[in-house]
Amino acid sequence: MSAEPLRCVVIDDEAASRDVLEAYLGRYCPQVQVVGKAADAQEGMALIARTTPHLVFLDIEMPFRSGFDMLASYGDLPFQVVFVTAYSDHALQAIQVSAVDYLLKPVNIGLLQMAVEKVVARVRDKEHVQRARVLLDNLRGPAGEQKVVLPLLDGFEVVQARDIVRCEAEDNFTWFVLTSGERKMICRPLKHYEQALVQLGFVRVHRSHLVSIGSIRKYRKGKGGVVVLADGAEIPVSEACKPGLMDVFK
Repeated sequence: MSAEPLRCVVIDDEAASRDVLEAYLGRYCPQVQVVGKAADAQEGMALIARTTPHLVFLDIEMPFRSGFDMLASYGDLPFQVVFVTAYSDHALQAIQVSAVDYLLKPVNIGLLQMAVEKVVARVRDKEHVQRARVLLDNLRGPAGEQKVVLPLLDGFEVVQARDIVRCEAEDNFTWFVLTSGERKMICRPLKHYEQALVQLGFVRVHRSHLVSIGSIRKYRKGKGGVVVLADGAEIPVSEACKPGLMDVFK
């Protein structure tokens, strides 16, 4: 797990509650970053799809659909949940859906901090275990069989590095384009992967693009130039990255 804050969203039908919790998290919980707020379950699910949070602070009693109803839509939850509610009679049900914690309004800052620490520990443990397994596989396996862990909205996926054509930055996310033509949006910035992928045969050609050296089929000259990849994609080469690309093909 990197040192970057965990992304979280707040789903609550009371605007004041959303704002207070966001303020508390910003001031007292630097381990997390609020990337969005929603007023009901439908809006919350759309927000989750856009932001792929690690953590959802979720109210229970909301119009149209309760917090429990919303969670039932996911099957295996792809995020950690902390309930924030004015009612104490849902605690048992919260435990049954594996919520990290159950905070009563008005939120106690100390208990909020403890809940966030639990989430951080859970997320780090899950990623560390999977990354350790992949690292061992990479060390023991033959050359050309290295793997990369891709965290997704509904969990994670392990792919062969040779099956990745290119990576493209989009804000704090990264698109991984595979040889199969699949595009996977990964909830990490491009810089999170750069060092590891460069060691696995990738080259930075632009601030927004890493490409597999093996997928490069053509280079066209220009101010920075353009590389044409095996899948037909034409990727711009920045002036700053051009010397590094030329060194690869010397």
